[in-house]
Amino acid sequence: MQNTEKTILAISPGTRELGVAVVANNKLLFYAVKNITNRKNKQAILQKVTKILNQLILDYEVSVLVIKQIESLYANGDFLLATVDHIKKLAKQLKLTLYQYRSKEVYSIVCNGDKVTNHDIAKYLTVQYFELAKHISHTKRYSWKTNYYNRLFFAIALGLVCSRRLQNNVN
Repeated sequence: MQNTEKTILAISPGTRELGVAVVANNKLLFYAVKNITNRKNKQAILQKVTKILNQLILDYEVSVLVIKQIESLYANGDFLLATVDHIKKLAKQLKLTLYQYRSKEVYSIVCNGDKVTNHDIAKYLTVQYFELAKHISHTKRYSWKTNYYNRLFFAIALGLVCSRRLQNNVN
């Protein structure tokens, strides 16, 4: 019998940090916010992103990469779009299957609604994964922690959506 389980690396990209989650068979294997400390220029950011992703791909034997589809309206748009393009090229080089989902699509799948917020996603995920509860208080009020932990929760939601869709295609 063929093993159809795929290990998914989900990424909520940014130029300061990456929200990352590794999911296999609807199970959360790893999650983190990876900081990009050397941000002197675009090349330094892309090198750090490559190092982070290569390590995760190697550690978890990733075969699928899913990334948040970025709208071109973001304030740090040029750097962010360059980061996303770099991640896509890396996935292609490593022969990983690549998927992209818009935020709205992930929100509606995870929470079955139109007017879903980042905090709603966080609350939903903490019910499934109790270990995430320690991070939910950071998603209520605006601060640097809000964006930081929203990236984490979105990456997890993204990985779960991709995992569910892949399982539905197999069955």
